Amino acid sequence: EQGSVLPGFSRQDCDPLKADKVDQVVTWRGKPAWPEGVDVVRLRFVMRNASIYSFLAGRLTVLDEPEPVPLQVLYTFEGDYGPDFKDKLWADGYQELTIMGTVRRTREPSEAARGKKSLTFASPWHPLHRLKIGGTTSLGTRFTLALVTQNTDKAHARLFSAYNGNRPVNTSELVFDCDPTGRAIAGLRLICKGIPIESEPLKFADDAYHHFAVTYDDGYVRFYLDGKPAGDGWLPGGAPVKLCRDLMVGEDLELGSAEQLRGNLDDVLVYGRALTAEQVAALASKGAEAFIGPDGGLRFEPAGSK
Repeated sequence: EQGSVLPGFSRQDCDPLKADKVDQVVTWRGKPAWPEGVDVVRLRFVMRNASIYSFLAGRLTVLDEPEPVPLQVLYTFEGDYGPDFKDKLWADGYQELTIMGTVRRTREPSEAARGKKSLTFASPWHPLHRLKIGGTTSLGTRFTLALVTQNTDKAHARLFSAYNGNRPVNTSELVFDCDPTGRAIAGLRLICKGIPIESEPLKFADDAYHHFAVTYDDGYVRFYLDGKPAGDGWLPGGAPVKLCRDLMVGEDLELGSAEQLRGNLDDVLVYGRALTAEQVAALASKGAEAFIGPDGGLRFEPAGSK
């Protein structure tokens, strides 16, 4: 199956090549002749059930494929109106944010970590207040999860979760949670591929906002609290992290309430790269929105700087 960038031609027009040889004529269905004035064509080969042998073609230039755009999701809640929340990182397309339970937008600047708006996980009498981030089941071999929150209960709470809530966390689920008192877990914890990794002992039981982050670099896990390294550990690498459901923020999918996050939330980031310690520190101190580039992707110098 080939494709080209010939004017008026598309990959879908190409007739598949099926034979035990390499010397064949490429044809495009419904296109009887080569376009006039075209001297160079770019081909893309997709091989299935094929044995690959080396061969030499004349006048052929191998082009480097551009690096794919990583998964990138950022919700700052600034500039949002009505029931919709805009994903600020659109280079990979928009990921939809869905409210599940009682979560409300607040426009009080004093309640936001940055800017003028944030979200409040409200109603302490009912469980299961969470956000669902669409398109986040394939995290790959490297990723970063981060957010800013004010845990008013000062209790063990889920930050990110792809956990059902009714059995041990399995290999296709994920939990990133926190405990301000250090009683239930050391401080921060990632459960990934069915294996728990905890941070160094931490305590942050106050009324302040805190920035929480975890990076996963092909099995190497690093925790950050307010931009500072807070412990690390190892998980089996190699295989990409693929989840059976999209990521939730604030609680598990169902049968939760014991780990309900309550308080205000800001700067929710899911990024398909393992950010460096310097990059996490910059995000924690300056806010993720300051690093959005002109192409809609995350970059690592403040927007507008020289």
